[in-house]
Amino acid sequence: MSPRVFWICLVVLSGSGLASDVPFVFGEGASDLADYSSIQLQEASSSSPDLAGVPSVTSPANSEIMEIPITGGGNTPEGRLKKTAIDLKDELNKKVEPEDYRIRKTAAMLASKYPGDHRIDQINEIYFYLKYGDNAKKAWSYVSDTRGIDSWNYANESLMIGDEANCVGLGDCDDFAVLMAALIESIGGATRIILANNNSIGGHAYTEVYLGKLNDTNNQVEEIIKWLQQEFNTGKIYGHIDTDTKEAWLNLDWGPDEKGNAHPGGPLFPGDRHNVLRIRDKYKLIPLRMPYTINKAPRIISLTPDKNSPKEAGSVVTWTARAKDPENDQILYRFILNGYAATGWIANDSWIWRTTDADIGDNKIEVYVIDGKHAGPNRFDGNKSENFLIKEMDISSPNQEMQLAKLSNPQDAYAWDEIGYNLTIQGRYVEAINAFDKAIVLDPNYFWARNNRGWALMQMKNYEEALKCFDEAIRIDPNLAVAWNNKGWALIMQKKYDDALESIEKAIELDPNYAWAWNNKGWALMEQKKYSEAQKCIDEAIKLDPENAYAWENKGSILKGIGRDEEAEAAFAKAKELGNAG
Repeated sequence: MSPRVFWICLVVLSGSGLASDVPFVFGEGASDLADYSSIQLQEASSSSPDLAGVPSVTSPANSEIMEIPITGGGNTPEGRLKKTAIDLKDELNKKVEPEDYRIRKTAAMLASKYPGDHRIDQINEIYFYLKYGDNAKKAWSYVSDTRGIDSWNYANESLMIGDEANCVGLGDCDDFAVLMAALIESIGGATRIILANNNSIGGHAYTEVYLGKLNDTNNQVEEIIKWLQQEFNTGKIYGHIDTDTKEAWLNLDWGPDEKGNAHPGGPLFPGDRHNVLRIRDKYKLIPLRMPYTINKAPRIISLTPDKNSPKEAGSVVTWTARAKDPENDQILYRFILNGYAATGWIANDSWIWRTTDADIGDNKIEVYVIDGKHAGPNRFDGNKSENFLIKEMDISSPNQEMQLAKLSNPQDAYAWDEIGYNLTIQGRYVEAINAFDKAIVLDPNYFWARNNRGWALMQMKNYEEALKCFDEAIRIDPNLAVAWNNKGWALIMQKKYDDALESIEKAIELDPNYAWAWNNKGWALMEQKKYSEAQKCIDEAIKLDPENAYAWENKGSILKGIGRDEEAEAAFAKAKELGNAG
């Protein structure tokens, strides 16, 4: 089983349920759910296209026989372990162990960032710790069970194994579900574990947390759903509702949503049957509450490069930080290379590292975040770091492309695209285009090679051919903001300003924080002498990337065009200081 295939963990195959509740997409236009009848809740569930293939949850009788496949056992009787539902529940109750010292300490430390009783932001903190890790430890590491054995870690065992691997925990999906439940139960939350069977792709286990009863006077279920929607920029939050009791549960599975983000309330695992085991059910269910209204600091989720280490000097590596602010305050980022500031405080969450010989060796890349409401001017609210190795490469050799190809796989389109990029920044455009052509032959759908080929053609002032490249890149990936922006750039050079604006505005729609697109939009408007609109765009570009010399150059040209010569000279001086413009 591949470590990337997370679902094949545990399967429930037999028996009939005594009670059920329905999968539900909260936020799909539904409000005042407390007033829904059982039939209306059933209809809302069954009519949602997002729940196609997701069955209702059933609660097996204690004596019901459950069948668990053993990893590597196949479909033979020897490949399955049979247990009664009560035995499985007893085993889960032993393994969850919320009273364990390490479990309690870990959960309390995480929850203490958002003090209070049974708060949804505490659940978020636990979820993000397991899913993404923190500065000290990597995220949960998926490892399958041994062939012929089905084992569930004790919750504290997952933590201890994780310590050895420098990650927050280690195991498969049922181990993840057990630890998630343990941490939440340890701070007073109420959880349950669902065992999901899918005859096509195997089984799975995941945890849900109790939100509250929709018909209770003081429940905050709908307020929590709205808060989650805003927190994760999604209209859909997934969970279950018991149509009789009106109990609502929030999904805490690790799968991503339609935007590729994993968060509490993400999509439900499809299957043929989902059986729920209520752990610690002798205790009263306690509903969750909304966060306190105090402003909270932003949290860094990840810092990732678009290329894997190591790379050769001359490579271009884009680093992207993912961060969340509980109140959706604007987050500013500052990237640091080996202890020195690579950027100022910028609104753009990405930094392009154009490596040189000076970077050969181990490098430490850091990102700091701040929302302006907590840390002082010389401090930060959070940070994360990663290491990256740059290797020596003789980029002056006329046979650089063959050298690079030998380092990897001559049939690797990515390697040829990298060669083309390096040749372009050396001004060797014809050789670069030949390298891009090689990449495209090897992988006709490699949109970056087509985009970068257009970039090289732009340097040669061959705008018509460049446009064809950008259009091909867009055809392959219509969401490639850089290609839309580059197409606009080529159209500006042809003085087709209205067409250029249409293309650039598409880039901004796809990526509102794309500083170069805002700069180019301002440039196109300036060429049309629409100085007021142009100035707003250039100011936005500078806000997103204060060290973009071209934006300062354009700002100077706009100010000069409206007769504000003194301010224009200051902008030109700033552009010259940054050193990238004429």
